[in-house]
Amino acid sequence: MDRELDMELILQWRMLVHKFVAQSAKLDLQSRKEKTKSSWWSFGRDNQPIKDETEPFHFSEEDWERLNKIIGYTEGDDNQSDIINDKADALQTSLNVYMKHSATKLIDGSNEYLAELSCEGLDCFIKLYPETKVFDVKLGSYRVSSPNGLLAESATTYDSLTGIFCYKPFDVKVDWSMVAKASPCYVIYLKDTIDQVIKFFQSKTAVSQTLALETASALQMTIDGVKRTAQQQVNRALKDQSRFLLDFDIAAPKITIPTDFCPDNKHSTKLMLDLGNLLIHTEDDFESSKKLDMYLQFNCVLRDVSAFLVDGDYHWSQVAANKSTPPAHLNYASLLPVIDKCGVILKLEQIRLENPSYPSTRLAMQLPSLGFHFSPARYHRLMRIAKLFQDEDNEDSDSFRPWNQADFEGWLSTLTRKGVGNREAVWQRRYLCLVGPFLYVLENPGAKSYKQYISLRGKHRFRVPPEIVGDADNVLAICDSARSDSKVLTAF
Repeated sequence: MDRELDMELILQWRMLVHKFVAQSAKLDLQSRKEKTKSSWWSFGRDNQPIKDETEPFHFSEEDWERLNKIIGYTEGDDNQSDIINDKADALQTSLNVYMKHSATKLIDGSNEYLAELSCEGLDCFIKLYPETKVFDVKLGSYRVSSPNGLLAESATTYDSLTGIFCYKPFDVKVDWSMVAKASPCYVIYLKDTIDQVIKFFQSKTAVSQTLALETASALQMTIDGVKRTAQQQVNRALKDQSRFLLDFDIAAPKITIPTDFCPDNKHSTKLMLDLGNLLIHTEDDFESSKKLDMYLQFNCVLRDVSAFLVDGDYHWSQVAANKSTPPAHLNYASLLPVIDKCGVILKLEQIRLENPSYPSTRLAMQLPSLGFHFSPARYHRLMRIAKLFQDEDNEDSDSFRPWNQADFEGWLSTLTRKGVGNREAVWQRRYLCLVGPFLYVLENPGAKSYKQYISLRGKHRFRVPPEIVGDADNVLAICDSARSDSKVLTAF
C-alpha cells in the first residue's frame, strides 16, 4: 500500500499516529500514578481486573474523538477539504481504458468484405488533479487491408500514434499544452479497391440516397461544429493572452502507387512518394520585448520530402538498407529519382489583440534549393501513372451529382472566414442549389464537387413575393417549421 500512496501523505499520517500514541501514553501514565497514590496499602489490589498485554487493542469512542480533534475532522462537515486535496500534484481520479485488439469490416450486399481496419494496443489514460487535467492516448499499431492487398499499415508495432493534452501542466508555465507524435505510415494506392469502396457508398442498393445524404449532412454538421469550437478556443486564447504549448511531430505517409506498366516486360513501375516529416512548435518567450510579446509565434518545419520511380519490387523499409545492400541482392531493376529530399521552414506570427499600428499576421518562409530530375524515361512512366487518376466518363453521373436537378438555384454572396482562428471575414460569390431539403454550395454551376453541404430538415422554405422585398425576384425564405408564414412575411 505504501507504494501506491504519496510519500508526504504517508509521513503526515505517521506523524499523526505518533502524536496520538504519545498523548495516549501520557494519559495512561497519569492515570496509573493517580491509581498508585490512591492505594494506602502497598500490596493492595483494586477492583479492576489485570488486562492481558497480548489482547488486541481497540479504539474506544473517546479515542476516536481525540484522534478527530487532532486531525481537525468533524463528522457531518461536507464542506471540509481532505488532506489529499491540499497538494497540487495529488492524484484524485485515474481512469485507464485498454483495448488489446479491435477490427472493423466493410461488407457489401454479397457478404464479401471490401476493406478491414484493425488496431492493436489502444490505451487511454485520464488523470485528474486538483487543478491539472491530463488526457493521454496511445495506439500501438494499425492496418487497413482489402482482398486485393494491403492499403495502409503503421511502420512500428508500438506507439504509432501518441497524444497528450494537459490543462495547467506542472513542468511548464502555460495554461495548457498539447503534444502529439505519429510514426510513419505506409500507404499503397490500389485503384480497384478504392473504386469499389466509393461505389459502395454511391450505390443505391448498398445505401439509399436519403441515408447517404443524411449521413453526409450529419458528418458535415459535426465537422462544422468542431471547426467552430476550435475557432472559438483560438480566438479566446488570443484575446485572453493565454499561454499554451503545441508540439507536433508528425511523420507524413509514405505512399506507393503501383502500375501495370512494365518497361522491360518483367518489372512493373511504381511511384514512391515520401511526404516527409512535419514539425509544429509554438515559441513563447516570456523575456522578449513588448513588441514581440504581442504576437503568438508558430514554427513549422516540413522536411525530407522526396519522390522517385522504381521498376520492380520495392518497400519503404529498403530505403535505410540501400547503402549497405549490394546491387545484386536488390529486388528492383532500376531506381529513378524525381525529386531530391527537400523541405520548407515557416515562421508564423499571429497578433493576440488587434492593433492598427501592427499587422495581424506575419509570415516568414525559407525554401531551400529544389532538385528535379527529368528524362524521357521518367516522363513516359509518369504519364502512365497520371492515367490512373483520370476520371472515366460515367453515363449515370447525374445520380452522383444531385445538384444537377436543383429545385431552386442561383448566385449568392456568402460570408466566409479565413486566417488563424478564422478572424478575417471575406464575402465570396458562390452558386447555391437547393435539392429537396438539402442545400449545396458550389463554386460555379459546372462544378463537379460542392464546397459545402447543409441539411434543411426541420426548416420551412417558400418564395417571398417580390412586392415585399422591393420587387426583387427569386427570393427564398427559410425559417423554422414551427413559425407560420404570416409571421415570417410580417418580419420582412
